[in-house]
Amino acid sequence: MHQPSDINRDTNPVTNPDTSFDSNRSVAAIIVRGHAVLLARRLPGGSIGGLWEFPGGKVDGNESDSQALTRELHEELGVAATVQGLMAEGSFAHRGVPFRLFAYRVFLQPPDLTQFTLSEHSETRWVPLDEVSSYAMPESDRTVWSAVLSRLREQAETTSSPKETPSPETKSPFPTE
Repeated sequence: MHQPSDINRDTNPVTNPDTSFDSNRSVAAIIVRGHAVLLARRLPGGSIGGLWEFPGGKVDGNESDSQALTRELHEELGVAATVQGLMAEGSFAHRGVPFRLFAYRVFLQPPDLTQFTLSEHSETRWVPLDEVSSYAMPESDRTVWSAVLSRLREQAETTSSPKETPSPETKSPFPTE
């Protein structure tokens, strides 16, 4: 698994729509609220039916990763979103074909959105970060989760003082929407 710092910035898929260098490319949205991440359960059927996943999908044609995630989130959840930085990438095979998955930090618009219009999923759930690994997920999402969790924890450490003792009213140290 590669960390975001390993990516050649000249071919940064967030800003460069020329993804021809990697045609089997998928993107995933890491949407955090408090200490939870949004998972969506695929409709029954197909190779990943009934599994929980980070919303996202395949990058089409000359789309940038950001364009693909924006499109996928609109199609799958009926939401507008802002795509931020790359959190992790991983490799997986789907029906014997190699793919690469790029997981990005995403913010919903508006940030306090709670209702989704589902087309590819039966339900969504805000899952506590320490419980995500217990959910049945596709191999693709499992390949990036540990790196994503590490990045979220790093970000939390940089946004909170180590000497503070959080009270119940203290806001989450995780960057949220």
